[in-house]
Amino acid sequence: SPPHFPRDISAMIDPLTSQRSLQVPVQARMVGMFDAVGNTSDDDVALPGLVTGPSLSKAVACICCPNILQSVGWCAQVNQNEKKAVLYWGKYVGMLTEPGMYCMNPWGRSLRVVSTKFNTMELKDIKVVDARGNPIIISGVVTYALRSAKCACINVEKPEHFTRLQAAVVMKQVAGRYPYSAAPGQPSLQAEGPAVSNELVGLLRQKVEVVGAEV
Repeated sequence: SPPHFPRDISAMIDPLTSQRSLQVPVQARMVGMFDAVGNTSDDDVALPGLVTGPSLSKAVACICCPNILQSVGWCAQVNQNEKKAVLYWGKYVGMLTEPGMYCMNPWGRSLRVVSTKFNTMELKDIKVVDARGNPIIISGVVTYALRSAKCACINVEKPEHFTRLQAAVVMKQVAGRYPYSAAPGQPSLQAEGPAVSNELVGLLRQKVEVVGAEV
């Protein structure tokens, strides 16, 4: 069964003294483009301990078989809390998911490593306009872990940077749906802390599916 990752995202909201009108950046209008990519982690293939590679790699290995130096290149190590995406001649073929030593054809092979350790990022002083048009500053903490080497290494350029930008955009979107304060019984950022946090988590999980991150 897939590992379970803790969910932890909180927001601290303070009023902004400046009355200058703030605009949501261009990224907020672009987040919908990632929905079309979807979750590609279903295409992940866990490779066995022996990987001979495609036909071209096998042919080159047979030709260079007398070269004893190539035997060292057949060994590939995977450490604890990491996964490796395997590419042959620029094409993705699968993942190395379990820690240990693998025997892999080195010809045309490329390995891309991703850490599956938990990461925490702090989002400080994000400027937002609430539902009533009042400028405020929000801060938050996001805990996440990358679970797919294919998504993290193939789908995006920098998974950590991508996740940070998406988290900031989601905070702007959700905070903009509520007023900072409201009458008793009315939803607001001050009164709906747990509900706002749950909404942030749910929306952010959708946005970072493409990078294989679990929030």
